[in-house]
Amino acid sequence: MPWLFTEFASSFLALNQPSIKKAVLICASVKSKAIDAQKDKITFLNNSDSASAILIEKNTNIEEKSCFSQKIFSNRCIEETLSYSGLNPNSSNTLKTNNTLAFSFVMQNYPIFFQEFFKHFDLEKNSFDEFFIYSSDNFSKQKLYEKLNLHFTQDNILKNYGNTTINKLPLELASYIGGGDKQIFLGSFGTGITFNACSLKINFDKFQGFIKVV
Repeated sequence: MPWLFTEFASSFLALNQPSIKKAVLICASVKSKAIDAQKDKITFLNNSDSASAILIEKNTNIEEKSCFSQKIFSNRCIEETLSYSGLNPNSSNTLKTNNTLAFSFVMQNYPIFFQEFFKHFDLEKNSFDEFFIYSSDNFSKQKLYEKLNLHFTQDNILKNYGNTTINKLPLELASYIGGGDKQIFLGSFGTGITFNACSLKINFDKFQGFIKVV
């Protein structure tokens, strides 16, 4: 989901201020309210409302840098996501997307964006320990990982919690069982059509996370 990365960027910009040492990133999704449960029961059942809070602390090691990139294809927005009354009272009361268009566009263009990200920041893909890329279903994720030449495993977050949209990547980080310093890649694609990529290092020995299902 692109919104998480937009807020990540805002948090990092805030932490550039000398007086700010920590920032809390709070995300919430109530997508169920925008899905017609009668007409689209599968989508309704595959999505979970969720919320997350991430405490981000400034790293004093100036040699370690995070990289962020976003690309928006706004000319495809009207085709991909039909008008929704959350933005326009005269439009539809439920969220409608052209999933066929979105899937084909992502499969064709995200690999290009992915390569451009590594080239622009002079990064080596084999220097990364983990890749976390948002996807709403295992089929799309597997096809994208094949396009990116990445190792694919079944997504346990989707299996256990369904599609939690903006909170899926925070759930993946909270569920990660590895320790020590890890160079990770975070990626997403979503409404807009928007592509995101982020590179950062996380010390998972200091990372504390928990998940509560209600």
